Amino acid sequence: MKQIKYLLVFNFIMILMGLIGFLASNDIAHDYIGNNIKNIITQGVILPEWSSCNGEWYILQVEFIIRFIFLLVNAFFLYKFSIIIKKNFEV
Repeated sequence: MKQIKYLLVFNFIMILMGLIGFLASNDIAHDYIGNNIKNIITQGVILPEWSSCNGEWYILQVEFIIRFIFLLVNAFFLYKFSIIIKKNFEV
């Protein structure tokens, strides 16, 4: 049953990572200015550093990697549970 606790912790972390990813995406949607737009609009004007949203893009990359790893771990635990259930409840 220790594995169920791990699974619950992993799922809770997944919920937190989803929330963090949403917040980063929302920030990018409101603040990001792409290179194409910069070239059209600026023409000599220097935009603030926050308009490139480097931190938010980094958060999304890390969140994707962590989410992928946790989904693999989650699938592994579910596979182990299915084997245990088949052994214990075989008719």
